[in-house]
Amino acid sequence: MSVLLFCGMGIAGYKHSLDNTPVVTGSVEYVSVANGIFDRMYMTRNTGEQAEEFPGWDYDTIMDAEFNGNLVAGNISYMIDQIDAIRVKRRRASEYNWITLYEVPISVTEDLQFERYDRYVANAVQYEYALVPVIGSQEGYVNKNSITPEFDGCFLYEKENGYVTDLEISKGTITRNKETSVVTTLESKYPYVISNGAANYDSGSFSMMFLPKDDTKEYTTDGAYSYREEVKQFLNDGRPKIMKLTDGRTWMIMVEGSIAEDNDSIENVVHTSFDWVEIGDPESSSDLYENNFIDVNLEG
Repeated sequence: MSVLLFCGMGIAGYKHSLDNTPVVTGSVEYVSVANGIFDRMYMTRNTGEQAEEFPGWDYDTIMDAEFNGNLVAGNISYMIDQIDAIRVKRRRASEYNWITLYEVPISVTEDLQFERYDRYVANAVQYEYALVPVIGSQEGYVNKNSITPEFDGCFLYEKENGYVTDLEISKGTITRNKETSVVTTLESKYPYVISNGAANYDSGSFSMMFLPKDDTKEYTTDGAYSYREEVKQFLNDGRPKIMKLTDGRTWMIMVEGSIAEDNDSIENVVHTSFDWVEIGDPESSSDLYENNFIDVNLEG
């Protein structure tokens, strides 16, 4: 192939310079530029676009690198201008409805760097989590991932505080409660059982040992008395709690009545006992909101 020269400059100095533009039939996995000075690189799916100026981000934009001291080519700046918040949602993988756990306001790029914790999930259950952008009052595309939590013991959580133990847990009897009335009549040998209410809740009595952990995450008896006092104050503070067990059972509860300690003959072997009653559904957004476990309620 000959090279066309004009004033000492070659306009087709590469052997494939005048080849037809190939039609890409597969997925483009990477792109590279080299051997030059580049001010900007813009890529779009819109092959009919013929603009003299860079059009900026739209639905067809793939990347827009301005090379301002970095190789950033994403749409963070565009997103900041468009979105008002990010909602963090969760649901069981087997269910359809989402629970909105958090709504994070977004005003600057740094707001997209956040961490949020979900302490209320059941053990060995597959969950899906989603980050959803919010524009005005409208939600955008749902970006989701799945996770299956694994833990051992009994977990007791409030919104900002909680305690965990897997020492000598005794669950006692767990009762499923439903209110009924037995009515006898003069004309019937047998009574009538009336159940008009919708009540259907659990209650029970648990006993377990609480000990603090040292820097190596092992149980220690150092400070055991003070730690148990903290636990008793936590159980007796009159606020709702999420209680969950290794076997996957999870309740939203209130501790009912007094907190008891059963002192063994061995020092620091102390069992803390309490009665509890179920007051809500830990998989319900409205129940979580009304009992101060989350700050946002989008149900109904």
